[in-house]
Amino acid sequence: MLRQPQSNGLDLKIQETKRHIQTERKILEASQNLERATANENVLKGAQNKIKETERNLIYYEQTLRELQARKLQLQQQPRDDAARSGGLPSPQVG
Repeated sequence: MLRQPQSNGLDLKIQETKRHIQTERKILEASQNLERATANENVLKGAQNKIKETERNLIYYEQTLRELQARKLQLQQQPRDDAARSGGLPSPQVG
């Protein structure tokens, strides 16, 4: 099965987004550990702010990942849909 050039770019974006998610999860875990370990009000407030910020970032990256994966699935199904409509193989894409 031939891969479309657009799919390669999406694969890179998906991998990059997954790396961002992993990084944000590590930051969240570290901030939560700091929050549990401290009694210092200033440190506690900073950790809580970081947790809120990181949770927002995670929501953004997870939504972005879902959108990229949906776009990739749509591109993967497009040649099959074209072939089904035409009754044969999809015509070559010129790009």
